[in-house]
Amino acid sequence: MHLSQLIEFIGHFMGAVLQLILIMMMARRKDKRRSENIFYALVVAIFIWHAGNFVITFSELLIGKRVVIIGLVWDTAAAVSMGLVPALLIHALLSFLQETRENFFSRLRHFLPFSAYAP
Repeated sequence: MHLSQLIEFIGHFMGAVLQLILIMMMARRKDKRRSENIFYALVVAIFIWHAGNFVITFSELLIGKRVVIIGLVWDTAAAVSMGLVPALLIHALLSFLQETRENFFSRLRHFLPFSAYAP
């Protein structure tokens, strides 16, 4: 076991555990707003990424080589969830900004969605 593998293993394990705790805390909350639901989807996507990378690293450390079927399934899940993260980040930011009171950001409320989603 190399030091880089150990650091990767511990990092993805701690990331998955922290995201899981956040998911459980958010799931208990009743009467969630729209922005909280979008943030919940963001946390789930990040959890899937951490969990996928953790399972892959754990199987490599346990068996000593990369298992093809585990790697294929969890690599796909991690890649798809990481592909959703940038869009969910922008979407969560804009939904949280729409719920703010009158301030600097509320003046830009109509310009921000257009500039964020424009190519």
